[in-house]
Amino acid sequence: MAGRPKAENTRDILYRVRLNEDEDAMLSYVSEKTGVPKSRLFRTAVQDIYTKLTLDEATAPEPEKGGYMMDHISLKRVITCPHCGAKNPMDLIEDCTDYIHGRPMGEMYEYRFDREEECASCGQTFRIKGSIFEYPCGAYDSETIEVNKA
Repeated sequence: MAGRPKAENTRDILYRVRLNEDEDAMLSYVSEKTGVPKSRLFRTAVQDIYTKLTLDEATAPEPEKGGYMMDHISLKRVITCPHCGAKNPMDLIEDCTDYIHGRPMGEMYEYRFDREEECASCGQTFRIKGSIFEYPCGAYDSETIEVNKA
């Protein structure tokens, strides 16, 4: 009896990914809502980012004096109301202060914000404070966002 024919594109490279509880909850949520297995979500994310980067490279604008023009990262986030738990989409670029720090691979951008917002669901006020970092230009680095009752 002959076995199954060998697949041309085998997945025999293994990566182990460590997640914290919040990241695991996000992965489980996305998998549950979409019906897509967690392993396929990782592969899909890599394919999506690869496609975007190669498209960006293919359509890159001509260099300006001093370097290439780069788009900055999005500061759009979904903020959970500390009063009622409702999800509030917002763009944190509004009323933020940006700082530029020189680093070995170019400039690091820090976007700081400290503001009060009103929940679209319950009308209560809450405070958003934190920073989002972009390094190198055009690449997300990290963020710290605190949300508290006002």
